[in-house]
Amino acid sequence: MKSFCSIEQKFPEPGHSYLDSDRDFAQIEKLVRKEQNIYTVDKYVNLFAQSQKRSKPSVTLMNGKFFSLKDLPELLHLFNNHVNSSA
Repeated sequence: MKSFCSIEQKFPEPGHSYLDSDRDFAQIEKLVRKEQNIYTVDKYVNLFAQSQKRSKPSVTLMNGKFFSLKDLPELLHLFNNHVNSSA
């Protein structure tokens, strides 16, 4: 279907792979390690909220919003009319 003109993939330079989000994830990991047991998603949501002192992070629950990639062509009524003869 050729929906894309180009696909661009970026790689960080060696020695410059630190991202701003790494600090956020480190704070969350620190709080999670302090917990004895975590049994619910709500507990993780609360830990995420506690991880930021300046602002309350927004957490979006994704229940029921995932699809199996194997089933996706059938759900979208797609078909492959090319045959791979090299296999």
